[in-house]
Amino acid sequence: RFPSLFLCKEGACCCMMYLHGNAEDLGLSHDLLKAFRDFLNVHVLGVEYPGYGPVPGNPCEGGVNRHTRAAFNFLTQKLRIPPQRVIIFGRSIGTGPATNLVSLLHKQRKQAAALVLQSPYRSIKTLAKELVGAIANVIMDRFDNETDIVNCYSPTLIIHGRQDELIPVRHASVL
Repeated sequence: RFPSLFLCKEGACCCMMYLHGNAEDLGLSHDLLKAFRDFLNVHVLGVEYPGYGPVPGNPCEGGVNRHTRAAFNFLTQKLRIPPQRVIIFGRSIGTGPATNLVSLLHKQRKQAAALVLQSPYRSIKTLAKELVGAIANVIMDRFDNETDIVNCYSPTLIIHGRQDELIPVRHASVL
């Protein structure tokens, strides 16, 4: 069990699962999620990560992926929303668990409605090497979007600003 935010929209035919960025939590994302719900006419499920907001624990790759999968299972098993009616939206650090989930779905012969990646990175290690140099070699590769996206067959939209000062736009171009 972990906190999440479900915003229901009467008449919606799809659900967007939102995986937020770093230095953000569901409290900071609330207005954005309401705007998505109202503008896109979709239900929205915001997922919280271990170590973010009120959730105890460390924000490690395994824990974040477990929360993401549990949230997806809640939508598809408890709420009975078909996987092909779930849009997976990842922003910044959230692009890692988003891409990983859609890759896993493909391996299970399932498909999401769409994958949306805003400001994605190739992998955490690749990004760290670009930011701090060779010292990043001690970092284990986490959230390897470049490997996972190969198994993503859902329609995919990648959004990235050319003036992003943290994650260079070339990461999106590679993906």
